[in-house]
Amino acid sequence: MPLLPRRQPVGLPAMVQDFLPAAGESAPETLQRGIDLQRRKRFREAEYCYQTVLRRQPKNAMALNLMGTLAIEAQQIETAIDFMKRAVKLEPGNAIFRNNLGNAYNLVGNIEQARKQLKKAIELDGRLVEALCNLGKSY
Repeated sequence: MPLLPRRQPVGLPAMVQDFLPAAGESAPETLQRGIDLQRRKRFREAEYCYQTVLRRQPKNAMALNLMGTLAIEAQQIETAIDFMKRAVKLEPGNAIFRNNLGNAYNLVGNIEQARKQLKKAIELDGRLVEALCNLGKSY
């Protein structure tokens, strides 16, 4: 199910196709393409890239985490939490994933879970400034 509403009913314009992954592109290349698109606020194209990876690799933790960040952009925080929990379950030692999950919990007011995830992120990587900042915001 797409996070963002579709505006193009059938087919994609050539200029949009240039942003989408090529058939033989590797998962890391497709993810990087999605990240680049997301940074440029091209959320639909980024989502397409992440979904492309997840169709090939349903347990790709990075793609799940990135779908969570897109869900936050779309103000679908519960959906973001679902994606991010799946990413953390696959890679429990990933401080960035835990930080993102903690931030999502903060956004819905689940302070207890937010602090738990953020403290774990800091435990895993004490130099992760974003986790320290997010933990501070939870107080």
